[in-house]
Amino acid sequence: MAASLSRRICCYNRAMPQRDKVKARANWKRWYAKHKATHIARVRVVDARRRKALRAWLTSYKTTVRCAKCGFDNSAALDFHHPRKDKEFSIGDSVRAGWSIARVQREIAKCVVLCANCHRILHA
Repeated sequence: MAASLSRRICCYNRAMPQRDKVKARANWKRWYAKHKATHIARVRVVDARRRKALRAWLTSYKTTVRCAKCGFDNSAALDFHHPRKDKEFSIGDSVRAGWSIARVQREIAKCVVLCANCHRILHA
């Protein structure tokens, strides 16, 4: 019985027959039409919480690192430099975009921490 319940939970589950996916999509559209304002408000609250948590985590992370070249340790002046060309997104933009902490950590693993002065000199 648990397997049949899990098939009905998500309309995008591959195990769900196509006719049920269409019916679930139609139900969602009807629900959304009635509750659009509530849904948008709820999503905004969740996104704001996520961005706030990510900003707090990133700030605390920057207090634990130093510039790789000169050793400067003021978190407000530290940048993440991508030495290779495998950059998916800018770490600074990740807060605005609301990426997960795990995704930001994977991107930070590709970076070298530099102070703003060393970073500008490197790019000049």
